[in-house]
Amino acid sequence: MDDFEKLFLSIEKHIKNSSINIDDIKLIKKLNQIIINNISNKKEYKYTKKVPIEKSIKIVYDFLEQLNINYKNYFDLRLNDGTIIFEDDRNNQFTAYSDYVDNKRVIFIPVRNTIEDAYTIVHELFHDINLDEEDFNETRYIYTESLSFLGELLLKDYLKENKIKDYQVYIKNNFYIVENKAIEVDFNIRLIEKYLENGYFDMKLLFEVFENYPKEYISYLLSIISEICEEESLTMDNEQIYIFGYIIGSYMYKRIKENEKNINELFDLNEIIKIYSFESIISYLDIDFEKQNIFNELEDNYKKILKRN
Repeated sequence: MDDFEKLFLSIEKHIKNSSINIDDIKLIKKLNQIIINNISNKKEYKYTKKVPIEKSIKIVYDFLEQLNINYKNYFDLRLNDGTIIFEDDRNNQFTAYSDYVDNKRVIFIPVRNTIEDAYTIVHELFHDINLDEEDFNETRYIYTESLSFLGELLLKDYLKENKIKDYQVYIKNNFYIVENKAIEVDFNIRLIEKYLENGYFDMKLLFEVFENYPKEYISYLLSIISEICEEESLTMDNEQIYIFGYIIGSYMYKRIKENEKNINELFDLNEIIKIYSFESIISYLDIDFEKQNIFNELEDNYKKILKRN
C-alpha cells in the first residue's frame, strides 16, 4: 500500500472514529484562518548571546516574584523537589515537556544556554501548575497552551524592561512555528471537508486540495501526509490547541495591557481549567463566539501583537 492509499484510509478512519462533521470544525477553522491571513513568511531567528542556565533560572525567579509570589514559591518547590530536570541540548535534539513519568511529576528542560531556556522554563512551569495525574481533561488540554503563551508574552515584556538581549527571538520564532502549524491544521481541515462533501477521498480530490496552496508549500504538505500515514490518523488534534492557544493567549494579553487587574484571569484559569467546561471559561473571559465581528476583533488583536514582535 502506497502513502496515498494510507492517507485516504487515515482520513476515513479519523472521521469515523471521531464522528466528526463540518459543524465540529467551524470554530477552529475560523481561529486558524486568523493566523493563515497573517502569515509573515519570516525565517527563524538566531540567538546572539550565550546565557548560562543558572542566569536563566535567576531571571525566571525574579520574573515570577514580580508576577505572583505564589508562582515564585511554586518554582522554588519544583526546583527543590527534583521535578525539574535540566539536560544539555546544545544540538537541539530534545523537546521540553511537563508530564507524569512512572507516576512521578517531571518538567523536562532541554538546556540551550540562551535566553530561550528562561522562556522554556516559564512555558513548562505554567503547564505544570495546572497538571495532575488524573485522566485526560479536555478543557485543560484546550486552554493550557493559551496560559503558557500568555506567560511567554509577559516574560518578554519583563526581559525588555530589564534590557536583556535577544528578548524577542523566542517569540518571533514561536510565531513562525505557529504559522506552520496553521498551514498543517488548514490542510487537515481541507482533507476532512473534501471527504465529507464527497463521501470518499481519492487522488483527484487530493490534487484539488493542493491547488489551494502555493507551490513552495507542497514539500511541507507531503511531509504532513507522511506523518498522517505513520500515525494512521490526521494530525489536527495535536496542533489545533496551539492555534487556539495563540489567539486566546493574545486576547488575554491585550486585556492585561488594558487593565492590569486582568492578570487575575491568568491566575484563576491556572486553577479552574481542570474543573469548568470549555464554554464556562470562554464566558469568564467575556468572549462570545456568536457575537457579530468577534473574529474580526480577535484578528485585529492578533495582528497588533504579531506586529509588535
